[in-house]
Amino acid sequence: MNSVQLLWHVRADDTYADDAKLIGVYRTVEAARNAISRLDRLPGFRYDPDGFQIEEYELDADHWTAGFGDVYRYSQMRSTMNRHVAEEASQFVQRASAAGRSGRLGDLGALVVLNAEMGNRIPEWLISLITTVPLCGLEVDWQANNRDGSIEWADANGIRSESIECYPGLAILERGFVNIGCDPCGSGDSYFIPTDRGDNPPVFQVFHDVSDQPDEILSRGLFEVSPRLSDLFRSAKRV
Repeated sequence: MNSVQLLWHVRADDTYADDAKLIGVYRTVEAARNAISRLDRLPGFRYDPDGFQIEEYELDADHWTAGFGDVYRYSQMRSTMNRHVAEEASQFVQRASAAGRSGRLGDLGALVVLNAEMGNRIPEWLISLITTVPLCGLEVDWQANNRDGSIEWADANGIRSESIECYPGLAILERGFVNIGCDPCGSGDSYFIPTDRGDNPPVFQVFHDVSDQPDEILSRGLFEVSPRLSDLFRSAKRV
């Protein structure tokens, strides 16, 4: 036998699987399904029958191959957001929902691991915003100085790609600029915030073809799309 089948139950409202229940370990998928048949009418389970998950688990293999961050500490920091940012972001999401568009919450564990990789440069308030307001994947429009555009809000994978895997983000990370989204039109000119300007910072579009040197990028390659993050959410109408 090279693998076994794990049977879990995770409630639909348990975003981070904090209350995941390991039901049992079985030799075959059929045996795991038989267990579901025995349990799905019991109290609790019968109200969430779709919460059962069967997962194949290879034996004699490492299943955690990365380090870990302090998820508990970040889960306690959800009150660190600027009140104006939190309110305007939530209202923007409500407008998006009324227009038939929805985003998703960022994965807290993935963001904690990413932050460790980035030398803890993602501020706690930004992690709180991404993991408590379903922004990821939504497009936030902007208008500034006779220009306009749209930001597709990033999740952990998007932040990683733009901040530590490619330029210009890789060049300006050391200067405190962290990615928050990309241009959905595919221009390559993504969006960043300076993390040394408080918890309601300006938002910049950073041009990808200026230079790979941080001084040149910061002097010639920035365009301010909003003086404050809260203003960006408040003025966004098209979603």
